Amino acid sequence: SFFLEKLLAGEKTAKILDAGFGFGRMFKCIRGHSEDYYAVDINPDSFIDFSGKITDKHFFRVVANLYKLPFKENSFDGAVMIRVIHHMEKLQDVLSQLRRVIKPGGFLILTFNPRPSISTFLMDLKQKLADFQVSYRGFMTFKRCDFMQVAEEPFPIFSSTLGKLKKDVEFEDFVIEKTYDIGLEDFPVTSMLPLGVLLKYPMAFARIPLVPTIMIKLRSMKEDMPHNTNHTELFSCPACNHAMKIPDELPYSSDLFEIKCDSCGYSGHLRNGIVELPFFS
Repeated sequence: SFFLEKLLAGEKTAKILDAGFGFGRMFKCIRGHSEDYYAVDINPDSFIDFSGKITDKHFFRVVANLYKLPFKENSFDGAVMIRVIHHMEKLQDVLSQLRRVIKPGGFLILTFNPRPSISTFLMDLKQKLADFQVSYRGFMTFKRCDFMQVAEEPFPIFSSTLGKLKKDVEFEDFVIEKTYDIGLEDFPVTSMLPLGVLLKYPMAFARIPLVPTIMIKLRSMKEDMPHNTNHTELFSCPACNHAMKIPDELPYSSDLFEIKCDSCGYSGHLRNGIVELPFFS
């Protein structure tokens, strides 16, 4: 992503967290901006294209719940969350977890589809054309509520206003540093255009509000605290936050190891180089 590259430029990151790896769509872009890259997703299949022999000893794959991140406080210089938050029913809980694991002064880059917008209006029309009966939710574009569910299982989608997002990030001691209206660059229709047009005029597409997505860079303003450095000492129990020791073979071992919390007894695994620490309360 052109805009993600711009927002990552100039950041000195020893450790970066990709919160919502999603089959690695942003892998190449993010990987070039950090010494250690931690990719997190609740779906183990997200790492299927990376399931072969791993030669990158600084790429760590973690199966975990974003509501219960298995990392100690202040572990990362920054985090990226692209096309994820619309699946989060309790966004502030996720932001609270990210606040905990991002170092003071660290950054968080996320994408957001605001409501109301022409984009949500087009989604409403599509819903009505597909179902002539009255939908259980009605038109979402002009709903006065700050937050609502707009699609059900198996992939629930939630929509909120920009005002609510701003309140949530401010509550977790983040400040908005930079925003880009991504515009058409983020959507498949642009694949019909010559590549050179997108490369030469990306900012022009950011000003087209037809199907807007906002990319936002936040900065953590929480108070300074000690930082974590070694990857084997980076993990914590997702159930009780007690420190968990990870085998030194991470991330390229093909063996199976049990990872157990000495405090509460929760157990996960290191399997084929993937740390599996999912937890649901």
